[in-house]
Amino acid sequence: MAKQLDKATGQQPKKRGRPQKLQPDEQTLKTLSGLARIQCTTKEAAAVLEVSEQTFFAFLERYKNAREIWDNGREYGKSSLKRNQFKMSETNPTMAIWLGKQYLGQSDKLSTESKVDMRQEITFRVVVPQLKDAN
Repeated sequence: MAKQLDKATGQQPKKRGRPQKLQPDEQTLKTLSGLARIQCTTKEAAAVLEVSEQTFFAFLERYKNAREIWDNGREYGKSSLKRNQFKMSETNPTMAIWLGKQYLGQSDKLSTESKVDMRQEITFRVVVPQLKDAN
């Protein structure tokens, strides 16, 4: 369906309403990717982009490529963090242990030991009543 032309000017009418605060331009998408890579929350990303969190959500909903860039950036950030952790584990035993617990199912072995001395001295005293003579 073709858009109707303005009768007076013969041109397409101007868009009405407030312009959108976020546009999927190159700079915005680059910023979006960077924020996602460092695992910013949506609230933090909205603050950096100087919009409300609701506007940020609407932007991701409206522009599928922006949503894809956001999601891919978050995953890239996670893999980058893992890569750094594995590199740290080469020189940091604590990190190596932590990674083993997270990815290899390793755990600390807890053992408890208790000793009970069952040898107790028991003394019995037997009291035998004396019987009186019936005479």
